[in-house]
Amino acid sequence: ELRRVLHCLDAAVLQKPEVFVGHAGSKFAASGICTDEATRRYLTEQMMSLAIWTHAHSNDSEVGVRRNTQAGA
Repeated sequence: ELRRVLHCLDAAVLQKPEVFVGHAGSKFAASGICTDEATRRYLTEQMMSLAIWTHAHSNDSEVGVRRNTQAGA
């Protein structure tokens, strides 16, 4: 539902990938540290993808803010 609302506001929304970690209780220590190497690699790859996507879309959001501000002026 939030994605739908953000889309109407012309916000840049990362649609995919979504991250699901099955059996997370066995892959993380009580301190929150990931103890499963394969899961750590997967999460690292996903976070790198998010960083790249965020950098690529950071100028788009600035343009959107300016466009919306100018339309209201």
